[in-house]
Amino acid sequence: MTKSTLSQVLTAFEDNREPLTMNQIAGRLGISIPRLEGMIQYWVRKGRLRENVNRTDCGTCGRGEGECPFTLELPRTYELVTEDSIGISLMSMGSSCGHKK
Repeated sequence: MTKSTLSQVLTAFEDNREPLTMNQIAGRLGISIPRLEGMIQYWVRKGRLRENVNRTDCGTCGRGEGECPFTLELPRTYELVTEDSIGISLMSMGSSCGHKK
């Protein structure tokens, strides 16, 4: 039996342990970005995937997250939620820019 495209999206994450971008997955499955976004959001709501907020950190100023002009937001990535990834996510929640004037 052939898997639905929705199931194939989740399988793409299960088969690849690194975070994936929307363009990578859409290209692999041959679907549009808007269609893929809806499918990914379905799996996010179900708790099977999570979005990674990727920002560069200048590391010197102490301003709040997203307030430093030297902080850059990178493309969104998503990853499979596993017991291991839950612990890693909790450890990285406190990062902020450390840029000093």
